Amino acid sequence: MLFGFVLQFTPDRHEAEGLLASVFSRLMFRLEEAIDSNLSVYCWLQARAREIILEHSRQSGMGDAAGAHYSDLLEDASPENQWVFRELFIKGRPREELALQSGRSRDHIDRLLQESLAIIRQKFI
Repeated sequence: MLFGFVLQFTPDRHEAEGLLASVFSRLMFRLEEAIDSNLSVYCWLQARAREIILEHSRQSGMGDAAGAHYSDLLEDASPENQWVFRELFIKGRPREELALQSGRSRDHIDRLLQESLAIIRQKFI
C-alpha cells in the first residue's frame, strides 16, 4: 500500500522503489514512535513517507513531475484549487507563505485545500 502511495508522487517505478527503500531505512529506528502515535501505523508511515518524498523532490528538482496522479483527480477543480493543492500537498509549501504570495487569507487557502480534498474524495465514492 505504501508503494502505491509513493507512486502517486513519482510515476517512475524505479525511483519510487528507491524512495520506498529510503522511507523504510530512515524510519526503522522510529517504529516505537509509530506505535505510540494516535495514528494507525499505516497513517503514521504515510505521513512520514510524504515528508521524505518532499525532501527528496526538493533535493532532486522533481518538483512539478510529482503528484501527477493527484493532478488527474483534480482536473474538474478550478485552477486556484489545483494550484493550492499542488503547492501545499505536493510541494509541501507552508500555508502562510502561500497566503502571502496569493494575497489571500490563510482561511481562504485552507478552504481551497478542503474543497480540493472533497473533490478527490468524490472520485472514490
